[in-house]
Amino acid sequence: MRDARGAARTGTTSLRQGFTLIEVLVAFIILALATLVIQRGVMTSVASAQRADGRLRAEMVARSLMTAPLKDSAAALAPESGVMDGLSWTLHFETVALPFATATDAQGKPPGWVPVRMVVTVALPEGQSLSPAGEIRIETVRLIKASPP
Repeated sequence: MRDARGAARTGTTSLRQGFTLIEVLVAFIILALATLVIQRGVMTSVASAQRADGRLRAEMVARSLMTAPLKDSAAALAPESGVMDGLSWTLHFETVALPFATATDAQGKPPGWVPVRMVVTVALPEGQSLSPAGEIRIETVRLIKASPP
């Protein structure tokens, strides 16, 4: 007699009809190791996304502080600090020493505008910093109205 595959039947049944216990255990170990590798990758990507989000929030705070209107005169520019969007920030001003004289303009009048260096420092959220300082710092130069003599 022949079976459906055309092979001769010997009248004995095959002893191997499924997986052995060792094969199942090895399959579970391989599955567990693959799951651990995937989980580690997911955890790393989530932590990176959180760091990027914290840095983005800090940069948005710094940019909003840099574009805010300044006070009327250079004399009124004192250091400031505060909290915005849950992040602490400081704002510091320094006068810029120009390499040319600006005591008067061509008509003999004092200059109407003075360049000021503006430094904004925003602390990054806890645990979301790649740098040891844990903050971002942005500097620019802005013109403000000169104080009347």
